[in-house]
Amino acid sequence: TKKIEKIVITAKKDIDKGANLLKDFKNEIHNNNILIVLTEISTIIDKHRKLFKNKIIVDSLSLLGNEIGQLYVDGIYDTLYIDKEKDMILYEFLNSKSKLIAKNEIWKIMCEIDYEFIPPLSYRDSTTFKFTSKTIEENKPITYFNELMKQEIIVSKKKENGYITGFFSYIPNYHINHKQANLICHYVTTIGITKGERGNGITKRFYKLLEEKIRKTKSVTTIATRTWTTNKSHIRILLDLGYKQIILEKHDRGQGVHTIYFAKEIISANELNYKK
Repeated sequence: TKKIEKIVITAKKDIDKGANLLKDFKNEIHNNNILIVLTEISTIIDKHRKLFKNKIIVDSLSLLGNEIGQLYVDGIYDTLYIDKEKDMILYEFLNSKSKLIAKNEIWKIMCEIDYEFIPPLSYRDSTTFKFTSKTIEENKPITYFNELMKQEIIVSKKKENGYITGFFSYIPNYHINHKQANLICHYVTTIGITKGERGNGITKRFYKLLEEKIRKTKSVTTIATRTWTTNKSHIRILLDLGYKQIILEKHDRGQGVHTIYFAKEIISANELNYKK
């Protein structure tokens, strides 16, 4: 008991030192099954998993935490009806005619999200703006918007009223020519979701729709995009979808704010069936 008390007290100050004491103590444990009921021991094992790699560990605190977390998540879904909300969203690849109809709604979303970008969209002269270029500092992202409307666009819409909740623009067969990577890709330039509709998986669905479209073709191609290192939510989505970092330009958007490119090779349906 005194040895365990010493491990616990030490771990409160220094997890690694506590782990060293636990490592010495484990030789006195002869059972293959170990039940953990102390927070400090649980913390040590969480960081140093190899300590008891040959033992069966039952961490009661971890189990309790997972159970509470699941109840919380289930409560959110029941309260906010997120699944129901997802079912109320339609997606559409715009053609030239539907772009004209959607133009005003896309413009409103772009003005709403303008200053969420680094630098703001109204400071850029194009959707492929080089961050070493001189910014233009318009009151509204007019120049950026006019170029975006020439590109391929997917929108998300509310089923009940047809209002556009988000847009996703890309340039097919775009050439990224960089010292760190050289490739032809479908280049995603801008994603904008109106603030009231975030959290419904719209961005992830946009990427999946483009991937599905590419898989119907006969060739293997790539989707690529770029973002900045503090845009954690977008980076998390890209990593979840299997995108890999291909380019990192340090301090490209200011001190400590780097530009980061991600890409993913999309295998066509024909190629996928062949591999199976």
